[in-house]
Amino acid sequence: MDRVAFQQVGHLLTHYAINLVNIEYRATKDLYDQIENGAIDEFKLDKSARCQFGYELPARYRLPCKH
Repeated sequence: MDRVAFQQVGHLLTHYAINLVNIEYRATKDLYDQIENGAIDEFKLDKSARCQFGYELPARYRLPCKH
């Protein structure tokens, strides 16, 4: 886990929510590491877009997904 990021938001999450987002958070962290290491040259995020894949976390629990 990324301790710095977790320290910033950890107090806002329940154990249940942490268990739900663990896989999604790991995928997001891996993407960040690829960008930082230069493996990905450019990444554009459409902040107005909803999760196009229809995952349950954003729809049901209002928790973030990796998209």
